[in-house]
This record gives sequence, C-alpha cells and structure tokens, in this order.
Amino acid sequence: PGPGGPAPLGPGLVGGRDALHNIDRVVFLDVDGVLHPPNPRHERLQFRPSCMELLRDILQQTGAKIVLSTSWRLEPDARRHLAMKLKQPDCALFVSRTPSIAQYQRPKEILKWVATYQPAAWVAVDDWPLHEDGSLGGHFVQTRARHGLQADTAQRITALFAAQKRGR
Repeated sequence: PGPGGPAPLGPGLVGGRDALHNIDRVVFLDVDGVLHPPNPRHERLQFRPSCMELLRDILQQTGAKIVLSTSWRLEPDARRHLAMKLKQPDCALFVSRTPSIAQYQRPKEILKWVATYQPAAWVAVDDWPLHEDGSLGGHFVQTRARHGLQADTAQRITALFAAQKRGR
C-alpha cells in the first residue's frame, strides 16, 4: 500500500483486502497502556496476563476482529512479536492495521480504515485521549495507562458494540 493507504496484512493472514470488506466488528487496538503499562522496563512486564485475558473475552463476546492502531503496527518485528503474544491466551491474530498518516494522528488513521472497509461496528481502545476532537464519539474507550485493560474498560467496550448493534 502507499503511505496513506490502509495496510491489511499481518502474520498468518489469508484473504487479503477483499476479505476486510466483510468484517462485521473491529477492535482498533493500541498495545502500550492497554495490554501492559507504557514503556515497561523489562520484557516480563509486557503483555499482562489479566489484560490479555480480558482482550480474549472481549473478542469472544463481541465477535470482533483486531485491527492494529498501535505504533507496534509500523515495524515487522514488533508485529511478529505481538502476533506471538496474542496466540498465548487464544486471542485471534490481528487482521489488519491502520495506515500511517502522521505521528499523533491516530483518530484520522482509524477513521480512514473505517471509511475504506466500513465495518458494521467498531471500537478503538487506547490509553491516549483520542476522543478529544470528537471524531470517535460512541466508538472509543480510554484505558488507564498504568493499569491497561481492566474489567470496567472491557465492559465499556462490549457495551459500545451492543449499542452500535441496537443503533443499526
């Protein structure tokens, strides 16, 4: 893809771009501050089991697929490492990643992916305050960076999916 085009492929994916148009539900996933605290000092502090289990539960309850919005999406080695970690708690592999538009433009990157592939329902999960410009209204849950994904944020994610389903 070009620099602004959506990037569909992750490790182990099949189906290509056309398959992405048939995805019903998407979780746009950040990693740092969601699956573990930002800037962990040691690898063993990455990918907290409790956060990974909550992610798995969200995916199972909602039927959503993962699209990476994290900066981890930009480096092939980071994507491979993430794919390996997602396999451990039986989470699904990510199916795509948002395009890279510019640093600190995550809402625009997410909205570009949504405009291209048009999932029926989607939620972005991030520790950054992506909702400040209002563009992700009804589609965003912010985690507390030090704690990552917790039961209350997981419940808000599933509630947003349910609200979007009712809104159709």
